[in-house]
Amino acid sequence: MLTTPNDVAFTQEEILRILKNFDPTKSPGEDGLSSDIILRSFKQFPKFFSRVYNRCLETGHFPKIWKRSTIIPIVKPG
Repeated sequence: MLTTPNDVAFTQEEILRILKNFDPTKSPGEDGLSSDIILRSFKQFPKFFSRVYNRCLETGHFPKIWKRSTIIPIVKPG
């Protein structure tokens, strides 16, 4: 288990606030889940999501897929 002095468990309110700030018009990640789907799922199962996120914090392990993104540059003339 990994701990640092500033490890404070995520609250359901904190997670909800963060999920509400995600842009629902952005493309989904590799898992195919849009931020809207994740937000709706969280609202149905807040305790489950909180346990998952806090377990990641406690162990210091966040899935690699959560850390990847695809950047598509849009080249403009000039």
